[in-house]
Amino acid sequence: SIKKGDSALSDATDDGTCVVCMHLERNAVFVPCAHRCCCVKCAKEIHRVKRFCPLCWTNLEGIIECTPFK
Repeated sequence: SIKKGDSALSDATDDGTCVVCMHLERNAVFVPCAHRCCCVKCAKEIHRVKRFCPLCWTNLEGIIECTPFK
């Protein structure tokens, strides 16, 4: 399993791509935890099906679309 500080987690997140699909830019913020780790497409599916943040497992109340990282 991946834990905070593991190189696999750093490699997956350092380039600004979605941690789920690994190819679209991160442009969604999860509410209430404020993690910005997914693209809107994946975030909407996570919110619809699983309803928890893939990084901290906080129950999700919603998502906010935002500008991708540059």
